[in-house]
Amino acid sequence: MRRKRWLDGALLRSAITVLMLVPVCVLFTQLWRGTSADITFAEREREGVAYLGALNELTVALVDAQSAAVAGQPINDEALLRALDAVTEVDQRIGASLRAQQRWATLRSTVEALSDRQFSRPAEAFDAYRQATDLLLAQYDRVRESSNLIRDPEGDAYHLQDGAAEELPEAIVATGRFADLAVLLPTRPAQDRPLALVELISAAGDVLSPASDLADNVQAAVESTDSRTMSSNLLTQVDRFRRSMDTLAAAAAAVNTADVVSGSGSAAPGGGGTLPDLGPLIGLRGDAQVAAAELAGTMLAELDGLIADRISALQRGQWASVGALVVAFALAVAPMIIAYLGQPTSTAGRTGAGPTGHAGTDHPPGPAESRPDPADQPNRWPELDPTAHGGAPAGTAAPGTGRWGPTVAAR
Repeated sequence: MRRKRWLDGALLRSAITVLMLVPVCVLFTQLWRGTSADITFAEREREGVAYLGALNELTVALVDAQSAAVAGQPINDEALLRALDAVTEVDQRIGASLRAQQRWATLRSTVEALSDRQFSRPAEAFDAYRQATDLLLAQYDRVRESSNLIRDPEGDAYHLQDGAAEELPEAIVATGRFADLAVLLPTRPAQDRPLALVELISAAGDVLSPASDLADNVQAAVESTDSRTMSSNLLTQVDRFRRSMDTLAAAAAAVNTADVVSGSGSAAPGGGGTLPDLGPLIGLRGDAQVAAAELAGTMLAELDGLIADRISALQRGQWASVGALVVAFALAVAPMIIAYLGQPTSTAGRTGAGPTGHAGTDHPPGPAESRPDPADQPNRWPELDPTAHGGAPAGTAAPGTGRWGPTVAAR
């Protein structure tokens, strides 16, 4: 009965322990799944950062090729082909998961067709390359969307990706277009120059707008980050980028557009008008593009580092949850093990005498224990039968009577 009561109590404790572990397991499962989803989300973002880094190199090479084509100069096909191959390698590796392969195939075929094309007029080259750069900017948007970068939950990472994958590419493309429109302006027919001047002014606004937005994004990222190196790495390059943009805008404003529009002065190629000195403007365009490209690379590197640190923290959290689950199971099972080791042992055969009349034995006597040695027994009178010779029944014999009649004392 004692063992049965112990078993019943053990079963009850086991049932309570299992019921207590069920919610722990449910919470662990939910935590593990949520953390795994966050890790997958962040890993997809890192793929997007890798793709954007390759697109950044292509952006600079494509804008340089556009400026060379508009100016009638040889294109650096080697740099452009190297940038195309770099994006193709990244696209083959992660383009499928980012759903960017189809767009990239269209963009690459467009750029390769431009490198083999002969343009009759500079304006024709400008329009053709503008279509290619529009496709390039659309590829940026596609990668940002499919890689979850546009939905990053952290403030510093979100502002960095917005600046590196939107404002900077737009600034590089707008800078190239602005400088190329300035080159094209003297070649326009006189009747088309007022409209060309309006287009040039609009292009100048396109240059300054993303630069201002970029500075705001970098400042917001620095204010919301826990990184100790971000401010020192980024703010210096942002200042350099803004100075180059301001210098470019000032040089553009210094161009004597009034003489170009009025048609006074020496003739310019493609129509009357004064040919402005565009050498400084073109040089400043190159400086602005280099500053923008370096800033984009730094921002993408910082962004990748932030996301990598987040993944490491999430993985450490996962292992911590596994350790907590193991401890919970150990704490739940330990009392059961202790109770099992302290369970009562069997007491059968210890409550009565054994076959030899010795209490506490639970096994039959061996051959040596079967009978006691008569030599060890004290001398005793033989037991008498009180019922013999008509004596009283057993238990009722009169005092002083024995088996053969009255004892000596009775006589």
